Amino acid sequence: MSAQNVEIATRFFEEFCNRGSMDLAGELFAAGHTYHDPASKWVGPGPEGMRQLISAYRSAFPDAHWNVEEAMTAGDRVITRWTAGGTNRNELMGIPATGKSGTVTGIWIHRRPRNHSTINESTSTYRPVDFG
Repeated sequence: MSAQNVEIATRFFEEFCNRGSMDLAGELFAAGHTYHDPASKWVGPGPEGMRQLISAYRSAFPDAHWNVEEAMTAGDRVITRWTAGGTNRNELMGIPATGKSGTVTGIWIHRRPRNHSTINESTSTYRPVDFG
């Protein structure tokens, strides 16, 4: 199961986030999926909530790219350390565009219980964007 969990997490970053393949949401996330991030309490449940979240970032940073730095498993969870970068061209959650390029680093934890084909729960924590 651990290899399958890493594969699903990799698809999330490479296909869903980087390529913008939003139609994958139903394959990756359970209907009752829950997302935990204090900065994004507006994200709804299920695949649609994850579409809204990643679409918001891709809209604000049209050239955004996420890199998986490291992935490991712990039981039914895959923990991914990631770095992302892009240029802030549009508003993000009420914050005006800066026109600056920046990077952000974080950890994303996806939980896929045994005998489930989709991610049931995700938690994300990250450092604020550095426009250095």
